Amino acid sequence: MRSVILLVIIGTAACTFRLTAQDVSGSMQGKILNSSGQPQPGVLVSVSGQHLMGTRTTTTDGSGGFQLLALPPGEYAVRIRAIGMRPVTVEHVVVELGRTTLVQPVTLESQPVELTPINIVAPMQSVDPVHTDAGGRLTSAEYDALPGERDYKAIMTILPNVNESSRGDPANVNGATGLENMYFIDGVNVTSGLRAQTGTSLPYNFVRAVEVKTGGYEAQYGKALGAVVNAVTYSGTNDFEVNVFAFGTSSAFEATPKVLPTLRETGGRSYDVGVRVSGPVVRDRLWYSAAYNPRLEHVDREIQGLGVFPDNQTAQVFAGKLTWQATRATHVEFSVFGDPTVHDAVVRVPTVPASYVPLNADPFLRRFETGGVIGSARFTAAVGDHVLLEGSLSRSSGRDNVLPATEVGRTEPFLQDNVDATVSGGTPLQLTSDIRRSSATVHATATLARHTAVIGVEYEDVGVTNENSHPGGYSILRLDSATYQTTTEGAPSKNHNRIPTAYVQDTWQLTDRLTFNAGVRWSSQTLTGTSGKVAQRFADEWQPRLGLIWQLGRPGTQRVFASYGRFYQQEPLNLSALWFVDYPFVISHYSVDPRQPGAMPTSVADYTTYEADWDKNIPDLQVENSYEFTLGYERTIGSSTKLTLRGIRRQLHSSFQWGIDPNNPAFWVLGTPGKGDFAFLPKPLRQYTALELEAVGQWHGVAYRGSYVLSRSWGNYPGLYMSDYGAANPGGDWTFFAPHQAVNSTGLLPNDHTHVLKLAVRYQAHFGLTAGAVVSWESGVPRNEFAPGPPGTLYYTWAFVVPRGSVGRTPSVWDLNLRLGYDMRWWHGPRSRIFLDALHVGNPQRPVWLEEQRYLQNDGTTFSGDNPSYGGPLAYQPPRMARLGLEVEF
Repeated sequence: MRSVILLVIIGTAACTFRLTAQDVSGSMQGKILNSSGQPQPGVLVSVSGQHLMGTRTTTTDGSGGFQLLALPPGEYAVRIRAIGMRPVTVEHVVVELGRTTLVQPVTLESQPVELTPINIVAPMQSVDPVHTDAGGRLTSAEYDALPGERDYKAIMTILPNVNESSRGDPANVNGATGLENMYFIDGVNVTSGLRAQTGTSLPYNFVRAVEVKTGGYEAQYGKALGAVVNAVTYSGTNDFEVNVFAFGTSSAFEATPKVLPTLRETGGRSYDVGVRVSGPVVRDRLWYSAAYNPRLEHVDREIQGLGVFPDNQTAQVFAGKLTWQATRATHVEFSVFGDPTVHDAVVRVPTVPASYVPLNADPFLRRFETGGVIGSARFTAAVGDHVLLEGSLSRSSGRDNVLPATEVGRTEPFLQDNVDATVSGGTPLQLTSDIRRSSATVHATATLARHTAVIGVEYEDVGVTNENSHPGGYSILRLDSATYQTTTEGAPSKNHNRIPTAYVQDTWQLTDRLTFNAGVRWSSQTLTGTSGKVAQRFADEWQPRLGLIWQLGRPGTQRVFASYGRFYQQEPLNLSALWFVDYPFVISHYSVDPRQPGAMPTSVADYTTYEADWDKNIPDLQVENSYEFTLGYERTIGSSTKLTLRGIRRQLHSSFQWGIDPNNPAFWVLGTPGKGDFAFLPKPLRQYTALELEAVGQWHGVAYRGSYVLSRSWGNYPGLYMSDYGAANPGGDWTFFAPHQAVNSTGLLPNDHTHVLKLAVRYQAHFGLTAGAVVSWESGVPRNEFAPGPPGTLYYTWAFVVPRGSVGRTPSVWDLNLRLGYDMRWWHGPRSRIFLDALHVGNPQRPVWLEEQRYLQNDGTTFSGDNPSYGGPLAYQPPRMARLGLEVEF
């Protein structure tokens, strides 16, 4: 029966299509009244703006309402005309990405004689009458005026419930780790398909607007338990434009970083230059935009006792777009962008205590090859006045390689010596991965009376060809004076995740003040092994979405809203590449150093698995998914300030992962903790509860965005990122992995910040000076006490000595970043802007991550061997630094 229902949905969607699930536009709606205050049907409404080809028109319906969909984000003039009525123009109506802008009700006057038109200036702030989503929209004006890193994703941390991570993953959102975000550019999914660590990097100079959805959104959106981040790149306009930019910094403008136990930064520099060119090929018919940005970052890092080594990263970033108005009702857009990056890095080994002395540098020297190229084609077509169709095709190709950087790193086995507290040999593990993603979407929006109905289907195929291995054939762990343990593993794999999706959503304006949203999203995920056979299917991921908006007072000024939803994470292919493949895994023990000639093992345990072992398609499994409830109140204060109060509750429902069971002959298990072969661990828990207060607006020319969040993140499962270790291994978190972790594993999670305060302000003076500042304060994160796993389990499966998160907290931290810009306009010449960014001003460089391995030995009953580096810093706040920039526009 479910299959029949799904076929009906897909068949219907094949006939009517909608806006793509990740918006590249916004919408506008309003109401026209006559002089008696009654709805005025048949009024012609037209909008025009710099980023819109020509004009868009519609007429009011029987209730006097109008709605315009798929408007590029930007500022518009709305012209209202009716026979016998005085014309009205509403100016400076701002349409934001993924948001519906409400034009205040307009009352038309009768015009018995010719009168001049009425000009109305739209208020700076209004409440969204139809959406309940949390997050925010960031415009090019904010990127230009606010300090921060050069990538468009960096500034999203000024939003509530979006916090920087000190442990190596991207921003954490609503208690989720950074691997649970999804990144889109021009509506195309650009998230890494293997470990989901990041998405395609673009400088903010290439980006016109960014939408960050953190929850409360409709059935069109999904695939993430963190944020859904969508950037829209520049399109051309009818004006020829050139933007040239250059930014740079050096250790000469940087405070001395605090010393870490193993690695110390001694100096560095970065250069970031680029150009963006855009304009018309044919005015109002064909526009183009092209951009290129080479980047270089260099840091000198000192490895304890071994000297200084260079850490270099180069990237070739580009973007291009053609926008074509094929007919008055049809637009076609072609996009291409990419960020091939090579990073010769100096990094710590996550599983090695910070106090261990390196005997050679090779374990710390890695080469990371990331990034790729993405191409897409999209069309938008209006069918009459009430139906909008849209479809897209995209294809991406990328890589995610972690390679040794030296000959020794490639050929010698890695050795962690727990007796002498040293580390030596080659690189612990090397990985090569080619990643491909293909997707197709078709969607439709129909506006019928008081309903805006959405229906659509999507299909995505993510493929990874992956190989991992140990340099030298194995890695070595010296457990005690008489025992060496070697691990041999790794195999080539080829895996896919195929994800069909269908959704239906209706926005029903019950009255002029009350709107009800109801929708459902269906998806499934099918993981295939190297043989091409289905290894695991996650069927029928039903995701209901409900929302209610009740406007109070004058329309567009205040509202109460609530939402409920269920959200599923798109499964990265890391776990599939490890297990849905013939995978050799052998652990051997020696009484002497296994590198000695003639050394023979005293015992060998062969845990090699074969794809057939996992070709079970375990029933009733689910990937990571959560329930969410939100309740909020929003109002405008005057015409320039908007205040939002929102409560959020997120509850993890399930996860899909692998673990270790020494009582099971198979040794490894796949599934959901608390069920079946995984019953030795409790059910995965992650609860996020937050109260959010945000104010956005403008006061005496100062634009501001401020927030306070009171939150709690509690459970036993941090997420796809191994936050306790600071490593990306989605599907295998080593602190929720083995039977002994059923004890003391539940408590405050690593990204729990009880209090977070943020304020971003920007000011544009009349004489060309721009000033911007971002300041934040947050309480510290919980601390733990760990020890190695007991005999019979892998050493790195840490045991909780005391309940999770009960050892206290790291210090609270604050940060201040400033930007000064100055516009230099020459008569009939280019516009030039110079920038000075002062980052982390007055930063005390407090520790943000402390060593948590308390003991080095565990005999199964007692912990012993104090770790001398326990409680010591693993990461500090970044030091004070300055960056200079120049932009020239023609």
